[in-house]
Amino acid sequence: MSQDFKTEYSIKDIQKITTNGSCIDMYITPRYLNHYVANNYEKFTSSLLKNLIKPNSTFVDIGAHFGYYSLIANQKDAKIFAIEPVPFNRLILRKNFHLNQITEYKLISRPASNKSEEVVFNIANASDSSGISKNPNTKTIQKLKTKTIKCDLFLKNVYNIDFIKIDTEGNEISVIDGLHNTLRNNPHARLIIEFNPKCQIVSNNKPEDLLEKIESIGYDSYLIDDENSQIYKLNKNKYAWTEFMDTNSYRNILCLPKKDSIFTVYFSHSSNLGGAERSLLDLLINNQKNGFLSTVIVPEDKGLLIDYLERYSIPYFVIPYSWWASIYKLDNTFIRKSTNCICENIRYFEKLNPDNAFTNTSVIPWGVTVSNILKIKHIWKVNEFIDKDHRLKPFTSMEDISSFIHENSNSLIYNSNSVKDYFEKLYKPVKGQTLYYSFNEKLLTNLSKNKVRNPYRYKNSTKIICVGGISQGKNQLLAIKACLSLINKNFDIELLLLGRYSSTDKYYQTLKKVSKNSDRIIFHHEVENAYPYFRLSDISVVCSNNEAFGRVTVESILLGKPVIGTNSGGTPEIIGKHPELLFELNNQKQLEEKILFLINNNKILKDLALICKREVKLKFDNLKYYKNIQHILKHNKTNLLIKYKHELECTKNNVSLEESNNEIIKYQYNKDENNYYIKEIDKLKEEISIIKDSKLYKLWPIYNTLKKLFRI
Repeated sequence: MSQDFKTEYSIKDIQKITTNGSCIDMYITPRYLNHYVANNYEKFTSSLLKNLIKPNSTFVDIGAHFGYYSLIANQKDAKIFAIEPVPFNRLILRKNFHLNQITEYKLISRPASNKSEEVVFNIANASDSSGISKNPNTKTIQKLKTKTIKCDLFLKNVYNIDFIKIDTEGNEISVIDGLHNTLRNNPHARLIIEFNPKCQIVSNNKPEDLLEKIESIGYDSYLIDDENSQIYKLNKNKYAWTEFMDTNSYRNILCLPKKDSIFTVYFSHSSNLGGAERSLLDLLINNQKNGFLSTVIVPEDKGLLIDYLERYSIPYFVIPYSWWASIYKLDNTFIRKSTNCICENIRYFEKLNPDNAFTNTSVIPWGVTVSNILKIKHIWKVNEFIDKDHRLKPFTSMEDISSFIHENSNSLIYNSNSVKDYFEKLYKPVKGQTLYYSFNEKLLTNLSKNKVRNPYRYKNSTKIICVGGISQGKNQLLAIKACLSLINKNFDIELLLLGRYSSTDKYYQTLKKVSKNSDRIIFHHEVENAYPYFRLSDISVVCSNNEAFGRVTVESILLGKPVIGTNSGGTPEIIGKHPELLFELNNQKQLEEKILFLINNNKILKDLALICKREVKLKFDNLKYYKNIQHILKHNKTNLLIKYKHELECTKNNVSLEESNNEIIKYQYNKDENNYYIKEIDKLKEEISIIKDSKLYKLWPIYNTLKKLFRI
C-alpha cells in the first residue's frame, strides 16, 4: 500500500472533524482531511442538496461511505436509508450517525443492484472507491464475496422519498434499474448520481449509456459544476458531455422528473438589492423550494444580490451589459458593447440550455436576444416606469420601448396596475397582466427582531423612516424639507434616510446641504436587513415621484407601521382606501399635515396600522404570486413540448419523403450520377454546418431583434 493509504482502514487513526462550509461534525480517516477540512468538499452539490431537500422527508444514500450526504440531509431532519458494503466504512458511518444523534435510519450492508445475486465486491485501497467493478484509478486490496440487493426490496412501502444519492463506482445503471417500483411509488423523487466516465467504461458501459438511462426513466439531467457553481441541462443539449468535463474526471448529476423539471435563466439589471432584486430573490428562493432551477445573469460581480445567491446556491453568471436608459443621453456605444458581451457568451447560454428566459426589469432588453438565439420562451416582468419613477432618459422613445416589450414577450407581467396602464397606453393591443408580489409576514417579523445599533438619537422623538437608494426619483429632498420645517416648529421628530448612496453624488450632496448638518436628519447606508430599522421607527414615508409598486410600503405596513405616501404610481393601490395617508406629489405642506395628523392622534395611528395590515395581508397573499409565476413557467414549457412533438412529426414525414425521393433517384440516374449527387449533398450539409457554427450566424437573431428598435 502506498504512503497515502497507510491509515485508510486504521481504526486507531480515526479522528473527529468539523467540515469546511457545511459545518458538519463527523469522523474520518486522515486522508480525508484534504476533502473535508482543507477544502469544501463538492461545495455546490452539498449546498444544492441542503437547499433543495424538503424537511422531514426521506433521503436514500446508495454508496454512503462515511455518510457525508446523509449528514447534510439530517440537517433538514430527513429519515436516512443508507447502503454501504465496505465493513470499515459502515463502522465509521454508524459512529457518524451516533455523533449526530441520528436514530431514524436503516443501514444495508449489501451492494445495490437490479437483482439479488452473488458477486465479488472489490475493496479498494481508497475507501471511497470500492465497487462491484474494479475502480480504474485505485488498487484492489481485497475481494469480498457477497450478495447484491435490489433497491426496490429494501425501499418497499417507502413513500416519502425526496432524494436518492447514487455513487456506486460504475454500477449506477443497474442501481437505477433496481429502483423501478421505488420511483413509481415516489413520482417526485429526485436523484443525485455520480457520473464517472472511466468507471462506466470498466463496467462495460459507454459513459453516455448512463445519461440515456436517466432519460429513459423520464428524468432530466443537470450536470453540476462544483468548481464554478454552475448547472447545465444535458437533455437536448447541442454539446456532448465531453464539452463539460474531462474524461478522466467526474461530475455529479442532479436528476429531476421531467414533469417537475423547469430551468429558467433570469436577467437582472443590478447586482444590488433594491426592490426589484429583492422580489426576484424571494421568487428564486420559493421556486427552489418547489424544485424549479434557476441561473441569474447579473451585470456586476459584487453586491448584496450576489451574496444571497451564493448563500442559497443559486447559480449566477456575470455579463457586463448596459441599460437602455440612463440619467445621461445614450449613444450607439452601449448597443455595440452589450451586444458584444452577449455574443461572447453565446456558447455559455447554449450549454446552459434553459427552458425559459425571464427578464426582471424594463431597463434591459438582453433577455430577449438570448431567448431568440436559443429559440426558447421569454417572460418579461416590468417593474419600472423608466422615465416617470427613476427619471431615466431612454435610448429611444417610450412608445418604441413599450412596443418592443410587448412584441418580444411570450408572457408579460407588470408589478402594479399603474405600470400596466402606463405601458399599455403606449401600445395596442394589450397583452400583459398585473401580478402583485407576495410577502411573508412571519419572516419579516422574525428578521425585524435582529439586534442593530439604534441610529436614532432622541428617546422620546417621533421616529420617521424613509427607505430607498438616494436618488431624485425617490425624492428624499421633500422628506427632509418637511421634517426640518416641523423641527423648526419645535416638533420632536427625527428622520432616518436608509439606503444606498455615494458621498460624491450631486443629489446626496444637495440633501446634506439642505439638512444643514442637523443631528435629527440621519443618513444610513444600505443594509442587508432593513427590517429592524422599521421596528425602531414610528412612521414610514414614501416620497417617490412615481413609485412603480412600493415594496417598502407593504413591508412597513406588515411590520405594523403606518405609511404616508405620494398619491401617484403604485402607492395608491396599497393605501388608496385611506386618503389621510396620501399627499399630492411634491406637496410639502400636505406631507407636513399628514405627519402631524398621525403625531397628534396616537390612537388613530395605531388603528390605521392595524387596518392597513389586515388589508395588505389579504391583497398580497404569501403564495399567490409565486404560484402564478410557476404556472407561467410551466405553461411555457408545455408549449415548448408541443412544439418539439410537432417538429418530431415533421421530421418523420421528411425522412419518409427523402426515402421516397431516393427510390425515384435510383430509377432516374445511374450509379455514378447518384454518387455525384450524394457527394454534392454532403458538401452542402458541411457548408450549412460551418455557417451555423459561425459567429455571424449566431449574431443574426440579435440583429433582427434590435434593428427595428435601435434603427441599426
